[in-house]
Amino acid sequence: MARVSKSQILGVLSTIAAFKQLEGTANDEFKKATDNVEKLMMKTIRYHISLTDHSLADLRRLDHPYSKRNPRNIHRPKWRVHKQTGQLLDALESVELDHIGSFEHVREVGINEDIAPHAKDVIFGTSTMVGRDFVTGAFKMVLKDADAEFQEAYKSILKKATRY
Repeated sequence: MARVSKSQILGVLSTIAAFKQLEGTANDEFKKATDNVEKLMMKTIRYHISLTDHSLADLRRLDHPYSKRNPRNIHRPKWRVHKQTGQLLDALESVELDHIGSFEHVREVGINEDIAPHAKDVIFGTSTMVGRDFVTGAFKMVLKDADAEFQEAYKSILKKATRY
């Protein structure tokens, strides 16, 4: 029978303690990255649903550029939305979801349809209006920065792991 020395037991215990500490570090780093991406998404969506360069009267004079009968891109990106009542802005929210699998920090950023029931018509369009999916558009815009945030989190975790 093999003998286990006191130093081997202490080595295993210190390794377990290091992993526990690293788990906390990873959790902190991923929470920070998730928080940063959430702020970036909120800022990007807010910016793209706040256009004030055309009123409803202006859009009427432009022969309804969002109509399906005569759609035109009057700005870039084409999914930007003019602020009329401010209801979309009021409905913009971020919700922290329950843990999904091993992920502790998951957020859903979008529009609360109870506050802005017309949001789905703006996003997906109607029989007469083209859709302007500002949520997916914003997501695609921040994807590179979001990836960079999580790459930094991984680097920070690995850097701290080498200290243990």
